[in-house]
Amino acid sequence: MDERKREWKSLFDPKSVAVIGASSTPGKIGMLLFSTIVAGGFKGEVYPVNPSAKELLGFKAYPSIRQVPSGVDLAVVAVPAKHVVESVRGCAEKDVKWCVVITAGFKETGGEGERMQEELVRICEESGMSLVGPNCMGVFSASSNLHALMNPLFPRKGVVSIVSQSGTVGMMLMDSLSRRGSGVARFVSSGNEAHVKLADYLEFFASDPETRVVVSFVESVRDGRRFMEAARKVTEKKPLICLKGGRTKAGARAARSHTASIAGSLQVFRAAARQAGVTLASDCEELADLAVTFSLSPLPEGRKVGIVTGGGGWGVLTADACEEQGLEVAELPQSVIDKISSRAPHYWSHGNPVDLAASMDRELYAWCYDVLLEEGGVDALIVENMAYDVSGGVERIVGNEEGAEAFMNILRKGIVDDVAKVMKKHGKPVLVAAREEKLLKMMAEAGIPAFTSPLRVAKCIAKMVEYREFKKKSGIVLLREELGSGGRDMVDGFLPPEKVAEFFRGAYAGIDGVWFMSIEKKYGLNEAAELDAQVWSVFARILAKRVMREFNVSGDGLSTLVRTITLRWHMEKWRFEVPVCESDKAVMVVRICPWLEALKKAGREHVVPVMCDEVCEAVYRSWAETINPNISLERPKRMGNGDSFCEFRYTRVNGK
Repeated sequence: MDERKREWKSLFDPKSVAVIGASSTPGKIGMLLFSTIVAGGFKGEVYPVNPSAKELLGFKAYPSIRQVPSGVDLAVVAVPAKHVVESVRGCAEKDVKWCVVITAGFKETGGEGERMQEELVRICEESGMSLVGPNCMGVFSASSNLHALMNPLFPRKGVVSIVSQSGTVGMMLMDSLSRRGSGVARFVSSGNEAHVKLADYLEFFASDPETRVVVSFVESVRDGRRFMEAARKVTEKKPLICLKGGRTKAGARAARSHTASIAGSLQVFRAAARQAGVTLASDCEELADLAVTFSLSPLPEGRKVGIVTGGGGWGVLTADACEEQGLEVAELPQSVIDKISSRAPHYWSHGNPVDLAASMDRELYAWCYDVLLEEGGVDALIVENMAYDVSGGVERIVGNEEGAEAFMNILRKGIVDDVAKVMKKHGKPVLVAAREEKLLKMMAEAGIPAFTSPLRVAKCIAKMVEYREFKKKSGIVLLREELGSGGRDMVDGFLPPEKVAEFFRGAYAGIDGVWFMSIEKKYGLNEAAELDAQVWSVFARILAKRVMREFNVSGDGLSTLVRTITLRWHMEKWRFEVPVCESDKAVMVVRICPWLEALKKAGREHVVPVMCDEVCEAVYRSWAETINPNISLERPKRMGNGDSFCEFRYTRVNGK
């Protein structure tokens, strides 16, 4: 169905909801589903459908969807699998706009279940109705108080929208966001995605004004190109955070039996996601951390981080975590050091991290937050407090629990107020690392992103920086920013403008092979290889300027590096070699990586094998073999294993 014709308002802001299979029997899904909708305070009309009941929770019940007296925007189906097809057929005859099938037992079970799922799709295609699921846990929408969920969960309202191919993971994420000061705008458990796919939901969230952050748990991508297009639509406007399931053989088997999905290559997914600007999480905890951070914090303008701590060891660990995540622990100007020295104890660290050495002066900490954000040249601030729970010790000193808790609450509230004030004043990310449970809860209630370890904080800031840089450098903007005013003329000398635009819309994420494979399909293998060589000649200057900026090289070094890379490409064959003639059955493509020398000079040559394994292997091998079965690929040489270049050999099978 054309995306523009799908009536999304009827799913997330329906005027009426029918619950087919509504029940009053405790323990039945129909009972939980219907009572959750009612208890959630849905703003529209509710119609329970049950042939054996006349009334449910004070609502008149109807024997079938066909007998509901007025129109229905949304129907939620929770009847046994053998009755689902007939229920959905009744919804189509009633001209229901959306149908959510909670029931399992379809394609994921094979055989008759797969046949029934195909029939559901046929009904929807013929009627124009849209279907969520089957085998899902429902939908939630804050704007209409719609809690059409098979479990009684009532999340805090917020700006994060979630599409999850696992209902359990999605519900867990909603619960976590609610507990940690964030909240949910929309949620959909997509289940088997028989009709409406992951990409459809992403496209809607991209333009949904209620949504500022999109989160997805993905077991499989059924249409890779469509997913990339939809993801890019989201990331052009707002963050998209994904966690990929089915990363191992065991996980892939579980995904197959769980939602009838084929997990696919993790490396290909990672490569495609990074090209589209998707922020990737490694586990459920990080997924929640990132969702909380992106929804509660502005994006940092750069990588420089300030740290204020009362414990030197924790500050050291935080500095380590920041640098390991690619952040920069900012060097404080002497004026800032002098200013802090005028008020802090003489034994403070005199640098960043700002270690106040267990000072108990709360106002001093708050003042330091302000100084660093105002004058310290930092893009984000990490505040460390309450590394352990002292409430039991305070109770022993005070002599009674009530007095101790009152004292601790005053202390906690003061810390929370100080952080909230500086966040509001400066509009920069301020993240908290703390271990005391009640302090973390109060931070959450105040809408402050707080974590139990410095590493979790550093990972979140690094991911925000990555997304900010993607936003700045994505598409043709990268060409204009990094090549300057003369860039367009330079490019026009190599390629037609439309082909340049095609490259720069998506290729720069270190995954040029995705672009290569797309133009190979469009223009043919030989021309694709030639275009690739020409674009990489243009890319030399972009690469050089980026290397200069990232490794703080200034002055004439830029032009020198540009000349070095360009000359070595042309004179020492640092470019693609494309020996092709009409009778050949193979095209050999060899690249000597221009990153290698720059990374060695920067003392970071260890990055090269990582780039090679995660990017090159994923794209050039997996994508080639997946997208075009007529191309096979060999990789005789691998950079990082004693060679200074990678070699890829593409062979057309049977001369095709």
